[in-house]
Amino acid sequence: MKQDIRNGIDDVLAHCFDIDFNTELENTVNACKNNGEVRQLGIEWAIEKCKNLKASGLPCLHFYTMGNSDNIYMIASELF
Repeated sequence: MKQDIRNGIDDVLAHCFDIDFNTELENTVNACKNNGEVRQLGIEWAIEKCKNLKASGLPCLHFYTMGNSDNIYMIASELF
């Protein structure tokens, strides 16, 4: 049931926003043992993606904190 719901959400998001989900990232998240591991993985993934964007010439990056800026601080510390 959980997977059916997830597949439905993925289908709606992909259709509405024309996106593909990163299967490798999803599998790595699913392998995490706790929220702390998921959080660290997200930070590392974001750093990698931001470095790629900067290397390809993107002139600026904009982050949404959603009320918790320590993750963004950790990402920005690695980038700038």
